[in-house]
Amino acid sequence: MNRKLLIRKIVNYLLLIFTIIYIITGLGVSEHRIIESITISLLTKPISHQIHSNLIIPFVILLIIHVYLSIRPKFFKKLLGKK
Repeated sequence: MNRKLLIRKIVNYLLLIFTIIYIITGLGVSEHRIIESITISLLTKPISHQIHSNLIIPFVILLIIHVYLSIRPKFFKKLLGKK
């Protein structure tokens, strides 16, 4: 497998995992009773808030890398005038 393709897949899967966790912990803050019952009280409101707050920086970094890896080939082809 190509190294660039492998890196893109890893970034894509990590971003997917972080997005799912970010959504679940966000719901754990706003709808804590539902999330607590689903997770058998493992994900309480304070824990959800702490995880949600700490995920923002890695989430944004992964998002920037994801967008960069997606735009980069098209941008350079357009910039250099290649078809």
